[in-house]
Amino acid sequence: MHPLFIVNWEGIHSGLLHTALYLAGGLDRFVLALFILTCCEGVTKNAAMLFTGTFSWEKSFRTAAAKPLLFILLTAANQLDIVMGNTGQYTRSAVLFFLIGNEGAGILENLDKLGLKGPSFIFHLLADLGGRRRGGDDSE
Repeated sequence: MHPLFIVNWEGIHSGLLHTALYLAGGLDRFVLALFILTCCEGVTKNAAMLFTGTFSWEKSFRTAAAKPLLFILLTAANQLDIVMGNTGQYTRSAVLFFLIGNEGAGILENLDKLGLKGPSFIFHLLADLGGRRRGGDDSE
């Protein structure tokens, strides 16, 4: 093959990664926590679908395809901070904390579907926030 057509894939991947990290405001411990919780939520959601017998590849693919949108939202929040001149990244931090909490709540809901024991007050709180009650009592 002609040397003109040799592609430096490592350079392309490195450039894309650094561009994404710049747009998202860098790689700190909270972004790592969001990444880990996002992966854990996807795994527990698939496990819950398998356990309840509702698994389908389409649902699993939709779950996996929606996860990068979280990081697009984080990028938008970071860019909003830059435009507003917030050097403390307040909007980015607020969006990041919301996304981390949302993924944690999703993990807890999936663990409840799997029948794993956990703090009952948290499961009741999640059921209340989700608009449903345990035992089918929606009259309150």
